[in-house]
Amino acid sequence: MKKTFKRMVAGVLAATMMIMPINIMADETSGMFETTKQVALEQTAALMEMFGVPGVTMALVDVDSGFTWTQGLGYAYAAGGVAVTEHTLFPIASSAKVFTAVAVMQLVEAGLLDLDEPIITYLPEFSVLPNPLYGGDYRNITTRMLLTHTSGLHEALGDYFVNIYGGPNRYIMNSMLPFLASQHMQNEEINRITYNNTGYILLGILVARLSGAENYFDGFVNFAQENIFNPAGMSSSSFDITPYNRPYIALPHYDAETASEFFLYIGGTPAGGMVSNAVDMARFMHIMLNGGIYGNDESTRILQPSTIEAMLPVENFGINFPTSAPTGMEMGLGFMHLSRSNGAISTGHGGNLLHHTEMIIDFENGIGVFVSVNAIAGGAVPGLIGEAIWKAAVYEKTGVEVPLNAYFGTPFVAENLEELVGWYATAGELRLNQDGVLYFPSPLGLPIAVAYACW
Repeated sequence: MKKTFKRMVAGVLAATMMIMPINIMADETSGMFETTKQVALEQTAALMEMFGVPGVTMALVDVDSGFTWTQGLGYAYAAGGVAVTEHTLFPIASSAKVFTAVAVMQLVEAGLLDLDEPIITYLPEFSVLPNPLYGGDYRNITTRMLLTHTSGLHEALGDYFVNIYGGPNRYIMNSMLPFLASQHMQNEEINRITYNNTGYILLGILVARLSGAENYFDGFVNFAQENIFNPAGMSSSSFDITPYNRPYIALPHYDAETASEFFLYIGGTPAGGMVSNAVDMARFMHIMLNGGIYGNDESTRILQPSTIEAMLPVENFGINFPTSAPTGMEMGLGFMHLSRSNGAISTGHGGNLLHHTEMIIDFENGIGVFVSVNAIAGGAVPGLIGEAIWKAAVYEKTGVEVPLNAYFGTPFVAENLEELVGWYATAGELRLNQDGVLYFPSPLGLPIAVAYACW
């Protein structure tokens, strides 16, 4: 099966490479992970063809050797022939939550914030109505609950999360607390794990308030810039979309050739409004794998090693509750632990809006992988590419096989996918269309593919 698979993807790769540009940044450590790079190219080409993905950016790092490999493949704007490079910016959606968590933990290190203190201590005007059926008391909600999606808050939709036209609303976060005062809790706090963007918007407000800012958007954006991106050397990353960085952002596409006229600006910026590129994300993964510092340069430190360690354990308050499908999902402090195809656990965070992102940070093996795509319906693609790269890199480095199923060798069939259709507390409604694609609806109603049935 492996030989057949290799021949198949090699053919797709050859055909695809004739029509798409490839842009590779020179390795910092040459001659390493050559097999992994080939796997990355083969898997990416095959999946771009299968899902109609115009552009992909990716990064692979190994902290022990200092190795970095970044790759751009395809188009940022297909109709205009604009190629994806390692510097092309991609909105990373909910992967941004890790950076919001880093900002929160910096305040903890500074002694300005206690994770287990009710947030009304810091935001006394914060309030939410109890749920008429399920209760809930906002006065008990802590920062730790917000970080781990266990606060019981209801999702804030509409402009508090996305704004299709016009650009970022710099004042939408300032109206968030009055808005929540008229809303009801979804359920009692620490009653269940429910993926929640509202909580991360609140965390951004908390960061801005404790940094002394009156405008929560600007306060959060500036705090992240000054305390994360600048010291980390992430020179292209930002929580703000401006006339300066907007032209360098890959456009979302309906298919491999047709760009969307929409561009989503995130009102709740801390929950998913960050843009970055492969170069910057590689630096971030190096820093997190290296105890909060890039190499030996103390000026790049963003967290202490003990703080990063404290962010990793699963924090579920003893809740015994089914998480997300089709894989298991458990929360650390900003980090998400996913149970993959047959039991392997990866740590990091994904993100899905009109662009889709996967970040895997393997602290045990010192490997980091980042993948982002600009296909609206390509939600499954970053995870598939990211897992393939992660598996190959760990094996090439350690000789230990990561226990993942081969996605092409053991394909899903329609009957398997039909069993997964339904509502999930942490993810919403999962649907199956007539073409055998398992998907979530996107903010525009377009399908975000999770798996594909081979009939």
